[in-house]
Amino acid sequence: MQLEAKLPNIFDQYFQPENRVTNALLQVLSIDINLLRGFVKEVMNIDLTLSRNAKISTLKEPYDEYDRKNLPIISKESFTIPDAFIYDEENNLNIFMESKLYTPLYYEQLKNHCRSYSLKSFSNFLICISTDREQPGVINDILKEAKNCKVIWLPWKTVYHWVCEKLDDNICKNNYLNNYLCSQLKGYLEMYENLSDFAGINFQKDIYNYPQAKSFLKSLIEKVSDDINEIYPQFTIRRPKIKDDKTYVWDVLSDGYPFNSKAHLTFEIHNEYFALDLTFPNRADWKIFRRKLKDRLSEFQEIFSHLVQEFKNYQVPPEICLYVWQSHAYKPYKLTTDGKLVFKIDVCPFIKKENILDKNIKQIPFWFDAFVNLCQTASNVHLEMQISIIYYYIKHSIVKKPEFANEVINAAKALKPLYDYLTCD
Repeated sequence: MQLEAKLPNIFDQYFQPENRVTNALLQVLSIDINLLRGFVKEVMNIDLTLSRNAKISTLKEPYDEYDRKNLPIISKESFTIPDAFIYDEENNLNIFMESKLYTPLYYEQLKNHCRSYSLKSFSNFLICISTDREQPGVINDILKEAKNCKVIWLPWKTVYHWVCEKLDDNICKNNYLNNYLCSQLKGYLEMYENLSDFAGINFQKDIYNYPQAKSFLKSLIEKVSDDINEIYPQFTIRRPKIKDDKTYVWDVLSDGYPFNSKAHLTFEIHNEYFALDLTFPNRADWKIFRRKLKDRLSEFQEIFSHLVQEFKNYQVPPEICLYVWQSHAYKPYKLTTDGKLVFKIDVCPFIKKENILDKNIKQIPFWFDAFVNLCQTASNVHLEMQISIIYYYIKHSIVKKPEFANEVINAAKALKPLYDYLTCD
């Protein structure tokens, strides 16, 4: 006999998000007994071998009439049904699962699961999966209550890491169907917040996906924020919510709220590239900056030269661009752009030719001169500036890897002298 999957059609959708995600996970595990065995052993830490006759199901008991006789008799008031089952009669293994996305695990439900589905003479396991960062206290409470049932807690991120590892394993590399469905599951988990860790900006089929982009950005900032805070100790504030703009997503690390009153770091994920920006907003102290441009312009140029040098030895260096734009509000909190000046730093003659990141660029002084003139003379207008370090998905393969988090930290460190110049009197 083969592994028996009592699951709905793979395209069926449950109403509850946790049921949808759990069904997606079980659908993938059902296609290959070795995937299921690996998940039970490597993720659940259950060191028992599953037979090929094991049964799996979601929101439906896998037991036949004989099995049902071994279940405790429970009143209707106490009856609950777990989100999923993995049942192996040959090896006396009975696993039932409860998963949560947006609500906490709660004691009464878990207690009733243990009472209702602990089979006599079986190894019984209640697997609790949630978005908690640490094991919630309810698990310790239920461990005291559970009899003939072992309770195991897993964070969803552990599931995500396992899927990523399988994609690099021969079980997926040598099997197209396994590879395809595990890739789909990875992308599906990335569409929900708090289910995945940062593993690179890697859209399914290289097509920009808004929910995935939000998840990538959130997990990236969580990954790098502690290291960036060591470089910028005051940068502890993020936006309450990632910007709800379907064309791209962005967030900030700043030293206060409102974040647009001082210089800050901006993180952007677009359909073609990622950018880390040092943003100098309209409400920042432009008087200090204008005075420095007048009295210490060469220092500003030297800082840019050092910034370019930080990346000159990269096999594929990022682009470093300077943006300045003027805008006005056409209604409260809504701005429209009146004019924008954008250029790569390489175009400036003060960058030594041996340090130029794009060797095809021809240097002319106009762009930087125009920038200085604009910043010094514009007054009583809404003016903002960004120094952007840009990584294109098509050119910079590191963007798609977990190591890109270290790249972002290094880029933030490279921008620190510019931040000090802009903000320190």
